[in-house]
Amino acid sequence: MQGKELQSTSGGADLYDPRDPATVDDPFAAFRRLRDEAPVYRLRNEPFWVLSRFADVEAAMFDWKTFSSAKGNLIYEDPARVGRTMATCDPPRHDAMRRSIGTGYTPKRVRAHEQRIAQLVDDLLDRIDPAGFDFVTQFAAPLTGGVIGSLIGVPVESLEELRVAVDEGLAPTDEFPDGRGLGEVFAFMRDLVADRRRNPRDDMLTDFLKAEENGVSVDDEDIAVTCGSILGAGFSSTAHQMSNIMLSLYRAPDQRRLVLEDPSLIPQMIEEGVRHDVSTMAFGRQTTRDVELHGVTIPADSRVMILLSSANHDERHFHNPDAFLVRREAQRHMGFSTGVHHCMGSSLARLEMRIAFEQILARFGEFELDLGAANRLHSLNFRGFRTLPLCAQHYREPRS
Repeated sequence: MQGKELQSTSGGADLYDPRDPATVDDPFAAFRRLRDEAPVYRLRNEPFWVLSRFADVEAAMFDWKTFSSAKGNLIYEDPARVGRTMATCDPPRHDAMRRSIGTGYTPKRVRAHEQRIAQLVDDLLDRIDPAGFDFVTQFAAPLTGGVIGSLIGVPVESLEELRVAVDEGLAPTDEFPDGRGLGEVFAFMRDLVADRRRNPRDDMLTDFLKAEENGVSVDDEDIAVTCGSILGAGFSSTAHQMSNIMLSLYRAPDQRRLVLEDPSLIPQMIEEGVRHDVSTMAFGRQTTRDVELHGVTIPADSRVMILLSSANHDERHFHNPDAFLVRREAQRHMGFSTGVHHCMGSSLARLEMRIAFEQILARFGEFELDLGAANRLHSLNFRGFRTLPLCAQHYREPRS
């Protein structure tokens, strides 16, 4: 069966419309229908197929020879990135680039940032008004951008300008369904690469410049685009993940109280939060051959949307998956992807979120979110908030 387009039984509407505002706000009912009724789904108004079940998503992520990243890992890819980043190429080039950049994510280098992260968290929380502030723009994005910026070697004074450029670059338009791209960020990184050529430092960018010495074929544009993409992910993915966890905590007061009563649950809560509402909702892949799944044939050279978020809610793999349960042992979730493209920065993201939530929950206790004034991110790839207004109900000053 080739080219099959399954439809819902209500008025012929699509089972899944990724641009529908109601679906953007809460896609999980649509994801369940996909898993149950059409686990291999061809969208009517978009040039791609959709995989939604955990087993299929996991298999596709491991099978890079069939589901290739060589034409990009976003649903609609920015041509400037294709082939120049780890995420937009396959082995063996992917593996060589990963080894070169991996020095920036060694356990030793990640641990070395723990004190800086804690200080940055304290500084940001000290400056906000607990009676009302924007969790994303005043805390989560400055925190995650500051950390990854320091790791790469971006000057602190440039971070806010770059955050805005990332935010605007990911905003979709009719002409650019996934946003205009990170062109401004890449331009900034080109200048920074040129500076590091002249003035090497102890940072990821300088480490990547040494890749040529290790036999990896990269040029300055590869380095600029790769580091710009990593910076963009630091600003967006981790910050959005923190906002999603705040929403999950807010909507599950019983689970929030468990963590407030026992802060040792915070690492487990973060893992469950990443599973429950992952910020990297979907990846794009390109088939290199015909693929038959569940009686449906996906032709070779087709664009495929791999729904990590749906996989994380598959009742075939998780018990009661729609519930946010901070004591859940969320094993083998897709929150940090899997296979050769497993998120290299996952240990850093976990560290940032642990330190942040330890301080947030210690200071705020109970809090309110103004969801009516929140601004949800609209993206085929990412899930989170551009703004998320928050006020603390029981603010406690930090211990001196």
